[in-house]
Amino acid sequence: MPDRQVSALDSYASAMSLVNVLASNALAAHTRESGTRIAEITGLYEELGELEG
Repeated sequence: MPDRQVSALDSYASAMSLVNVLASNALAAHTRESGTRIAEITGLYEELGELEG
């Protein structure tokens, strides 16, 4: 069996970068709604004590 070469696709970095781009574009397209929803989610995390710092 030949040795396998390591490439950028062998990690999650590429996939997570794509998710970041898609999420950022969705947020930018729906700024008002996104801001409200993010504030709601942040409030829930604070109530549950899930945020540090």
